Amino acid sequence: MQQTKRVCVNLTPEQAAALKERAVTTGVPQSEQIRRAINLSLFADAQGTRKSPQPVLFTPQGRETR
Repeated sequence: MQQTKRVCVNLTPEQAAALKERAVTTGVPQSEQIRRAINLSLFADAQGTRKSPQPVLFTPQGRETR
């Protein structure tokens, strides 16, 4: 298992509510959503997969992006 480090992140009330709602909608824990957003923001350029300057976490289940 990969070693992890605990950090504290401060969110606005709106961000916290949206993150919690997305966790309920997608079934993906908030901590995993945050890790994925950080990876996308920091490492996507190196992988050649970055499409947007801002990270996109997930598409809610049942919805498609265009």
